[in-house]
Amino acid sequence: MSARSIYSLAVNSIALPVFGINATVPGAVWPGVILVCFCVIAVLIAGRRIEGESKRQWTLLLLALLSAIPAANVIGWIQPSLLHSRQVYWPSLWIAFFLASILGRRSSRALIVLFLLAEASAASYNVWVYRDAMNRADRIASRVQQDVGAMGGGAVEVRVLGVPNNPNGVFLFREELNERIARAVPQAMVRVCERPSGCAADAGTRSAVYQWDATSQAGVSGPRLQ
Repeated sequence: MSARSIYSLAVNSIALPVFGINATVPGAVWPGVILVCFCVIAVLIAGRRIEGESKRQWTLLLLALLSAIPAANVIGWIQPSLLHSRQVYWPSLWIAFFLASILGRRSSRALIVLFLLAEASAASYNVWVYRDAMNRADRIASRVQQDVGAMGGGAVEVRVLGVPNNPNGVFLFREELNERIARAVPQAMVRVCERPSGCAADAGTRSAVYQWDATSQAGVSGPRLQ
């Protein structure tokens, strides 16, 4: 098993409910940094509070590892659509019980504060991912508004092709982008699709066609006028 597979298992399966960090953003380093901090804190907590005769904590850790075995066959393609799967939730459920058992005792306040800071960092990063996606949707809508305004009056159709529904784990992004463009250019017919077949052009209508580009700051390339 490669280091990337172990990382995917830890982020997407074992620590999901208590950690739940979005690790789908390409090239992002913060998920790895926060994950390392979280793991160090968890080890410190466990090392200080698990006693040799405490079978409860060791049993919970063993159950977490055993229940993670069925998730091994989905490493590499754990996507948002799989997050409802019990293969993902079972291991992290035992980890949640384990941490509750540890922190429920007289624990170091410093360790508890560090644990909460790691959780807050993960939550802040996840919120940033959504805000970044919504800011991109606004930039696209603003660009389309300018382009359509430059085309003059009359019937106009706006088509945005290749838009995934859940880029970087942001659910229903395509529908949100469609709504924001429609608000920005209410006089235009707007279609946001993943495949060109879902965005067929209407005969006799001028079209401004855009192509989704996740690597660009603008978010799309185009328009291509038809």
